[in-house]
Amino acid sequence: MSKRSVAYTRVLGQALITIVLAAIAFLQVPLAHASPITISISPDHGSVGSIVTIAGLNATENGEVGLYLFGNLFLTSTKTNETGGYSINLAVPAIPYGTYSIVAVDLASGDTASEFLTVEPRILLTPTEGSFEDKVAVRGNGFIGNSDIGIMFDGTDVTPFPTPRTDGTGSFEASLYVPSTPNGTRDVVANDAWGNTASAPFNILPQITLRPTSGNTSDLVFLNGHGFSPAVNATAYFGTTNITLYPTCMTSAQGSFSMPFFVPNVPNGTYSVSVIDATGNAATTPFTVASPILTLTPDRTTGSSIITAKGAGFQPYSPVILYLEDIMTTNLVDLMWASENLMPQVNGSFEYSFVVPITNPGVYNVAAFQALSQSSSDLKKVASASLTVFEKIPLDAQVQVGSVHFRGEIAEFYLKTALMGKLVDVNIDKATLYFLNGSSEEDLLTGVTRISTGFYRIPYAIQNLAPLGTYALLAQASYQTLLTQASGTASGTFLLSPTLTAQNAQLLNIDNNIGTILVPGLDTIKANLTAIDAKLVDIDGKVATVQSDIGVLKTGIETINATLVSIDGKVATVQSNIGILKTDVRTINATLASIDGKVATIKSDLGNLKTSIDSIHARVTSIDGDMATVSSDLGTVKLQTGNSGSQNSIATIFAIVAAIGATLSALMIYRRRTPSSPTTAPPKESPPPTPEESPTKVSIQPEEVQTPIDPTPPTAIAIPQEQPIAVESQPTPPPPEETSQQQT
Repeated sequence: MSKRSVAYTRVLGQALITIVLAAIAFLQVPLAHASPITISISPDHGSVGSIVTIAGLNATENGEVGLYLFGNLFLTSTKTNETGGYSINLAVPAIPYGTYSIVAVDLASGDTASEFLTVEPRILLTPTEGSFEDKVAVRGNGFIGNSDIGIMFDGTDVTPFPTPRTDGTGSFEASLYVPSTPNGTRDVVANDAWGNTASAPFNILPQITLRPTSGNTSDLVFLNGHGFSPAVNATAYFGTTNITLYPTCMTSAQGSFSMPFFVPNVPNGTYSVSVIDATGNAATTPFTVASPILTLTPDRTTGSSIITAKGAGFQPYSPVILYLEDIMTTNLVDLMWASENLMPQVNGSFEYSFVVPITNPGVYNVAAFQALSQSSSDLKKVASASLTVFEKIPLDAQVQVGSVHFRGEIAEFYLKTALMGKLVDVNIDKATLYFLNGSSEEDLLTGVTRISTGFYRIPYAIQNLAPLGTYALLAQASYQTLLTQASGTASGTFLLSPTLTAQNAQLLNIDNNIGTILVPGLDTIKANLTAIDAKLVDIDGKVATVQSDIGVLKTGIETINATLVSIDGKVATVQSNIGILKTDVRTINATLASIDGKVATIKSDLGNLKTSIDSIHARVTSIDGDMATVSSDLGTVKLQTGNSGSQNSIATIFAIVAAIGATLSALMIYRRRTPSSPTTAPPKESPPPTPEESPTKVSIQPEEVQTPIDPTPPTAIAIPQEQPIAVESQPTPPPPEETSQQQT
């Protein structure tokens, strides 16, 4: 065999193998529709609205199945699972009674399957419980179409007139009145002309009625009861008084009874009449002693509004006619058709709405009339109520507030209210502050304070971390008199700014830690000084500088009650309402005024202060005859030392000398002549001492006076007592002319 034949054979063999493997794989894949789709309905019958389950198999995997009535009227659809199964709950549709084909369609393959469902009728009651003569709505579905419907209540035919009839879909609506039936659950049954029926339970509640429902003491009243247990004793009470018919009151086979009684001798008012039977069934109803009661809602209104009149203690089933003064407000159509809204119920109550026919302000009388006899012309006024018609006018309201405020400040809104140009006091109904673009709010109503007639203050304490931006107050106010009602709204806004440092703000006064701050161009603002962390940082004469979280403030020293409390050298301690400050004595213009003994009197812009002479470093700088010059950090004073001077001045000098003598003696510098080598050469001139340097000291002892070498002879000193005195020399030598005169 040639090589070409071998290659051809090999290729043919591989192709055959591929075909065989593909065939095997194809046979292993199941067909999508190997079996027809199935359907089952459980249960296969049900009343309209009940639930049935429709399920099946062999549909397309992960596909969709549609359900159709008669094969073409779509009902619903559902998804299939990975094996082609499906299941869905279906509410029985509201169609006429009968058996219908339900078709399942595989929407992917078109396969179908069908099953039968029998639709049965149903009825619904609204309400499902009640008492004798209550009206009950009946709605039915699933009956034969276009058929008359009969209704039975516990075996009693209660079919209304005209006879209810179903429409083409087998549905109907009707109403019935509950007959006299014993207490318990009773069946209501509806049937069509073909004998198809449906039933629903109704629970009977006990009930009593009075005729009349109001009257005076000793009036005769008839009490009727329904819905109690059959053939049992019943006991009746008027309030707490037993009014049961003597010797007993027994119910009938239908659970009803009737008995008369006389109204007991009780004060005017509304009382409960109650009945309870031997099995525990009970019912109550009101009775009004004296005349019936008429109420109006609302009893204040403006023109062309709707008023609802409510009555209690009226004669049941006798229409009520309402008049506003001499204008009848009862609609004639309602009266002609005996509207149930005009008919008091068995308990004597009614509710009727009418439109006010007048708009002029005033107080009007609304009267209720009833026919209390068989003659319709025998109308009697049985009750009345007052209706106030008021004038509604706008209220002028305005809110004012500073345009810019700061953190820690107390922003003050002022609300002004006026009516027809005259300030009036109002009710503030709302005062809400909005900020953060309206996303946050705060109620300020509790902080509203009346300042004067029609003028109110609404403060707001701005927090230290309050968000910056625009703040808006919305205020609502109302005003009311007998014939006037007014309301109005107003708003005011301010911008919360971060600081007022560049505003040249001035602190004007402080009242109970609340500072009034003048901001040029922005009027005044108020701030809690603690909240803004106000501190005294500087004083210059009578002007104080205050640092705070909202900026720098200037104020007078009297505003913050700044006082000088102590001095230590050239440092003054100042105390104020907003802190303590240490400052240079020059900033408060502190000067030495006088010395008395060891006490120095200091005069400053903050007042006078008495302090120790040591604290101001007082020292005697010179003595001339009976006058001594005393210098200190705060200036100099002259004191008398001679006999003609005061003893206090003398004592002052010696007190100063004694106080500082020990210190000065250690610092004295003596310039003495050398006894062995005297010289007549004039001494070398020294430069004048600087303010920081201490002047040259001269120590004078009572027994020996040490004279420094100086071109100027020392001044003669009179020593009244045997006590050492330290005397400071002049800081600079005298002028040449004085020196020549003194030498002469």
